[in-house]
Amino acid sequence: FPVTISAGYEITAISGDELTITPGIVVGGGWTTDDVIEGYLPDVGDLGNEVIESRLTGVYLDGASGSLRSTDITIDCPKNYLSDEVGTQYVSKYVEDMRKVSFSMNQYFMKDDVGKFATAANAVEVPFEVRYGDTPGKVLSIYMQRTKVNVPTTNFESPTVSLNTTATALGKDGEDSVYFVVL
Repeated sequence: FPVTISAGYEITAISGDELTITPGIVVGGGWTTDDVIEGYLPDVGDLGNEVIESRLTGVYLDGASGSLRSTDITIDCPKNYLSDEVGTQYVSKYVEDMRKVSFSMNQYFMKDDVGKFATAANAVEVPFEVRYGDTPGKVLSIYMQRTKVNVPTTNFESPTVSLNTTATALGKDGEDSVYFVVL
């Protein structure tokens, strides 16, 4: 970009990865210490403020649909900063450890859930998916194609019994252990 003190430039349009830049900003007096340069951010519409109702959430474990009370999905991408090197004043390097994706879910224990104990005990790997919403184009699917399910635990909450299940997502080919897809 040619830069002049008397006339600046303005981004007037963005189309894909192309910017239209035209002269037009008059810079009076030039740049001074602590001047702020801000990037161009186009106007955006309302991103939505609707909460997805739980009745519009689908849960699928090994292809079978079900329901749940709560779920937690954890994605851990650890970085270890190397700060114990002699001769450096600041941390300048880091190493990455293996990414870990896990989830836990809580649901009411029903007769059909007994098979989950066998799945975990036999170390069977099954797909897991949670879908939020039901409007095409606004459905968020969190999909893990291979999960190793741990043996569930039960909690007695009179008059019901709840089932707590944890699992770890495994990749098939590289970093493909979890997908976030808008449907």
